[in-house]
Amino acid sequence: MSRFQRHPFLTLVGILLLTLVALVAFRLVSSGAKKDPRKERIISVGTIVPVRKNLDVRLVYTADIQPYQQVNIFSRVDGYIAKIYVDKGDFVKADQLLVEVDHTDYVHAVNRAKANLEAARANVVSQEATIRNAKLTLDRMKALIKDQYVSQQDLDNAQAGYDVAVAQIESLRAQVHQMEVALQQAETNLTYSYIRAPFAGSISVRNLDAGAFVSGSTGSTST
Repeated sequence: MSRFQRHPFLTLVGILLLTLVALVAFRLVSSGAKKDPRKERIISVGTIVPVRKNLDVRLVYTADIQPYQQVNIFSRVDGYIAKIYVDKGDFVKADQLLVEVDHTDYVHAVNRAKANLEAARANVVSQEATIRNAKLTLDRMKALIKDQYVSQQDLDNAQAGYDVAVAQIESLRAQVHQMEVALQQAETNLTYSYIRAPFAGSISVRNLDAGAFVSGSTGSTST
């Protein structure tokens, strides 16, 4: 009797072990033969070259912005607004024209003041000629009185005429000065009819429109 016949149980166990080993080996070979498709995919990635530079650092704060300068702009002369060249939110430069007040009357005032000044100067020139003639008359009277060709009354009249002429020219010269001041004031008012920005900034408020009447107490814009 052989060994397998004497121990049939051991024989069965051995066959089962061999079968199990064969199955395990087959599964291992099968799993190794299959390739994972995910491992075969080629993944492309981008690359960059590092560069040394300064970072742009920005800080954000919550705050109320107050202007460094703020002023309400008023008209220095009375009149109707002819043109407005800016609006709320506009940025302006220093001395930029903002508002134009109708300056027709102010132009006429300048022209009248110039005419009055020229007339006053002409009066002075005329009076200077009168003084020269009065001086010549007085000198002749002084020469003639020595030989009694004229009376003392004639000499006195000549002296009085000369004195009056000299006094009048002083008054006329004062009038010339007054006319010069009047012309300067008229020209200043004409300049004031053009309202300009006192400094650079932005228009925050515009209270009036073209056609509105303004005076020295009426604010038109604010910068």
